[in-house]
Amino acid sequence: MKKYSILLAAILSVMFLSGCRTAKNVTTPSAEVSTAFNAHDYGKRVMKNVPKAQCMTAKISLEMSGGSKDLSVSGNLRMKRDDVIQLSISFFGMELGRLEFTKDYALIIDRFNKQYVKESYEKVNFLTRANIDFNELQALFWNTVFVPGMQQADVSPEHFSMTPDGDRVQLVLAEAPELNYKFTTRADDARLLETQITSKDARNNTQFECKYDNFTQLEGVPFPSTFTFLLRALRKDYTIKMSLSRINTSDDWEKRTEVSSKYKARSVNEIMRQLISVR
Repeated sequence: MKKYSILLAAILSVMFLSGCRTAKNVTTPSAEVSTAFNAHDYGKRVMKNVPKAQCMTAKISLEMSGGSKDLSVSGNLRMKRDDVIQLSISFFGMELGRLEFTKDYALIIDRFNKQYVKESYEKVNFLTRANIDFNELQALFWNTVFVPGMQQADVSPEHFSMTPDGDRVQLVLAEAPELNYKFTTRADDARLLETQITSKDARNNTQFECKYDNFTQLEGVPFPSTFTFLLRALRKDYTIKMSLSRINTSDDWEKRTEVSSKYKARSVNEIMRQLISVR
């Protein structure tokens, strides 16, 4: 199942390598305010666009392009706010892999090879270096702005400088020494259209983008049904398009995955090396 292994490796790369070398602490500066634009008021509008739903489930289709590889599979996305994100990958109705993120751990299940990884975030070296934890992943999947290392409830307009740009407004994280964080919003309704993370080191061309499109309503708040992830790193470009359908707010699903005793525990590096080796 080479196709599945390639796609799972790409998803892991996008999820885990997007924020390399993030600063650990962000202070609270004053937002830039122009005479024709009230940054604080606009920022409040952006913050209010956080989805109100506590749970979200959807069928998904995943399309990956990178180099000469174009792949597609189906799956499911299930999320409960401040609790869990589950992303499963299926082929002809059979689940081949699952990623599960909670506040306490990251779980990767490779059903095809009967192996798994379950680690706390601080025990996964590249997540620790990137200062990536559940909060940042949740913000990406729930279509919200974020400040690395900070709870969503504590994020405020004062953390960003804001610049109107035609029918868009750019929010830039004001103090992040090693990476640039830019959030592009639509001026008329303050919805988040794109999250972009780039290195401030000109020698490092690592770049991550998450674009949101085809918005629908989720309990009265606009929510994207198309996510496009772009990762440029390690001399390779990956694009993964995730399209959602049959979106609902059901709470009737298992929030934690039990791993079969027949599966072998692995390290993240072991699984990544194995998956990448089949490309």
